[in-house]
Amino acid sequence: PKDHQENLRLYTPAGAQALQQAMDAITQGASRVECDLEARLPDGAIAWHHGILHAERQSDGTLMRMWGTTQDITTQKLDALAKEHQRQE
Repeated sequence: PKDHQENLRLYTPAGAQALQQAMDAITQGASRVECDLEARLPDGAIAWHHGILHAERQSDGTLMRMWGTTQDITTQKLDALAKEHQRQE
């Protein structure tokens, strides 16, 4: 993605909200934040990503840059949701 807004459009509303909250935590002083993000693929399917955001700050605490990684956790998330559904039956 070219910018933050384009990146947010990759996710469902809940996923975009989780990403925005993680980014807000970084801008408010956190040095590392993890979150699970629900994404909508081009074919309409749902995927899950585990995101880790990091901050690099100047000595006075000013945010210099933010970066992150994502890992596809769709299989694990679907397995966990299926087990939860079975427990509720």
